[in-house]
Amino acid sequence: MDPFACRRCARLAVLVLLVAHPTRAGVDPILVDDFESGDSCLWGVGPETCPGFAVTTPPLLVQPGEEAVFCYYFHTGNPAIQGVRRIVSSMEDKTRYLSLLTTHDALGNPVDVQPPGTLSTAGCTWFGPNENSRRIYTAHGLEEELLLPTDDGAGDPLALEFLAGQPAVLVAHVLNDTVDPLTTAVTLTAFAHASGVVYTKTATLTTVDTFLTIPTGGVTVTTETCPVPSAVKFWWFSTHTHGLAQQAALRNGASDLVVSTNWLAPAVTAFGPPDFYEFDPGEPITYRCEYLNNSGQTVVFGESYFGDENCTGLAYFFPANAPRTCINSTLLP
Repeated sequence: MDPFACRRCARLAVLVLLVAHPTRAGVDPILVDDFESGDSCLWGVGPETCPGFAVTTPPLLVQPGEEAVFCYYFHTGNPAIQGVRRIVSSMEDKTRYLSLLTTHDALGNPVDVQPPGTLSTAGCTWFGPNENSRRIYTAHGLEEELLLPTDDGAGDPLALEFLAGQPAVLVAHVLNDTVDPLTTAVTLTAFAHASGVVYTKTATLTTVDTFLTIPTGGVTVTTETCPVPSAVKFWWFSTHTHGLAQQAALRNGASDLVVSTNWLAPAVTAFGPPDFYEFDPGEPITYRCEYLNNSGQTVVFGESYFGDENCTGLAYFFPANAPRTCINSTLLP
C-alpha cells in the first residue's frame, strides 16, 4: 500500500516513506529556469530565477531480494507561501512508487514528524507518526511530470499551495528483485508561480479500500463508493494497485472516468477548461478493481508488493483547502 494521506481514525498499514534535507545541496529554495517546456517564469525576458524547491534523497540501499520503503523528511525551501504549478520527479530502476506528503498534526497544523534530514525505513505507517500526513503528488514512472491547468475556467491558474518551509516527507518504495545489492535515489522538483500571481488552490482526493480480500483460485472484483467534496471540479484521475490487478477504474455510476490495465503504469485521465469534470449533487465516486489470484493464498490490503494488494483511486479537485481521503466509503475531513 502507498501512503497517500493519513488520519487517526484510519489505523492502516502503508508504505514507508523517503524524505529530503533542508541544509544539504539537494534541497534548493530557488530554481533556475532553462526554458524547458512548461517551465518558464517570465517568457520573453530571458532565463529568470523561479520560485520553488528541489529535493534529492541520499543513496537508498536495498539488499538482493528485499523490498524496502524509505522516508526522507525535509522542509521545503520556499521562504514564503507559494503555489506550485508543476512537479517533476525521477526515480531509478526498481523504484515502484514515489509520493510527496506534507506532515501535520491532528488539527492540520504543520509539524515535523522526524527532524529534517532523517532517512528512515520504519515508523511511516498510517497508524504511526505519519498518520496525519497529506498526499500531494504520486508517481509510478521513472520520469514523470504533473503540469497543473493554467486556467480554472475564470482565468486564474491552479496551484498546490505550500507554506513557507513546509514540513514534508518524500516516499520511495523499492523492490530489488536482482541477485546484487541495489543503490538507488529519488529526485523531486516543484516549480511555483511567480510572486503576486493569483491562483486557485487544488488538492488531492484519495480513495482506499482497506476491506480488500482476494481469495485464491480465480478472479475477484471489488467495488466501493465514496462521497465527493461538494461544489468542486476535478481535473485529473488515476489509480494504484499491485501486481494481481487486471484492471482498476474510477467511475461515476456506469461511466468510466479512468481505466488502468497496467499496474506498473496506471492510466491518467485529465480534464481542462471549460470541460473540468463535475459530479452532480449527491453523486458518489466509485472505485472498482479486478484481480486474478493464483498465488495459493488469500491476499488482503497492505503495503507489500510481494504479498499484499491495493485498490486505490487518485484525483485532483478544486477549489480546495486541503487534501481529502476516503477510507472505504467514508470521506474524512
